[in-house]
Amino acid sequence: MNIFKLYVERGKIITAVICTCFLAGLIMSFDLWIPKRFFPFAPLLSGLDQLPDFVGWTMLATILICLVSIIFFHTRVSVGLLVSLIVGMVAVDQIRLQPWVYIYCWSFVCLYVTYRDSKSLIHCLQIILIGVYFWSGTHKINSNFLDVTFNSIAQNLFSITDDATFRSIRSLGYIIPLIEILCAALLFCRRTRKIGIVIATLIHVSVLIYVSPMGINKNHIVIPWNIAMVILVVTCFYENDESVVDLRSARYRIMNVLLMLIFWLAPFFNFFSLWDSYLSFSLYSDKVSFYYIAVEDSELSNIDYRLIPYLVQFPNTEGGKFIDIDQWSTAELHVPFYPEDRVFKKISKRFCGLGIPFGKLAFLKVSHYPVRNQYSTFNCQTNQHDH
Repeated sequence: MNIFKLYVERGKIITAVICTCFLAGLIMSFDLWIPKRFFPFAPLLSGLDQLPDFVGWTMLATILICLVSIIFFHTRVSVGLLVSLIVGMVAVDQIRLQPWVYIYCWSFVCLYVTYRDSKSLIHCLQIILIGVYFWSGTHKINSNFLDVTFNSIAQNLFSITDDATFRSIRSLGYIIPLIEILCAALLFCRRTRKIGIVIATLIHVSVLIYVSPMGINKNHIVIPWNIAMVILVVTCFYENDESVVDLRSARYRIMNVLLMLIFWLAPFFNFFSLWDSYLSFSLYSDKVSFYYIAVEDSELSNIDYRLIPYLVQFPNTEGGKFIDIDQWSTAELHVPFYPEDRVFKKISKRFCGLGIPFGKLAFLKVSHYPVRNQYSTFNCQTNQHDH
């Protein structure tokens, strides 16, 4: 098989994989995408969530049709329409901007720009993949990752429940982010890509085990994404000794530079709260904030009975309950809550309309990075944070 046919075949595999796995993610999180549900929408612009239901159903059905069309016919019109619809659906509800949705959407943009040019498509995806591994590892280099995720790994996969034993191995947790960063470097360098492919495969197999019944047995929505990542890494990097960035092609130079800005540079600004955590691939880093809605016991009758399973009681608190937003989102939408203040404030508006008196309803943000147990609150009147 000559090099041209090799790239064409790989392009077909890439197209089929991203479409099939994105479709699987949509099906697994179907309630996230439907136009009418219990969990509030968080529109990018006010009023977008007031669109008629038939518009939402039409957009969702068209996305499914586009995916099937791309798999079998690879039409550029379908790819362009698909990207537009994904952007539109995210504008209606920012919770849909999950990391896997973000990566798939950019992959479809690459597919559209490099239409029928599989070699350039692979260059674009290589930039994306390297950025994901590098920043996913970088954001894990913090003590919270050790105390939460690595502790969970030790307990669920290795049955290490004794605190003294965990403290003795705690620092070994930093091996995980260093491996991810190393993987990015190995894939970037042409002579070490085979080793990088092996490491990337082991990373994703480990994640699949961790979210399986053998581990935490939740967040199953990432299963298709991790399978896709393995196939894409092999397809894009195996026996490919060309440079990752192809600036020689004037046709795709702008696209390459744009992807480097988005996937290599922009995540750095998350350290200064200038770029979203999920768009920075801060995955299992335990740097994201948690959000709760506090309701006094006397006002619990004013909230919907369907929220009862998500009520929690904080230690050393009394006289009220807290609605765990992430638990609610995961249970109903099958995805984690999008952990940004602006999204939480959109969600809070529904509760401000329940007629609960001032002082008996509050919105709480809990952060553990860079300092543990930081919290801030805001109320319906000010919609501003009070520390």
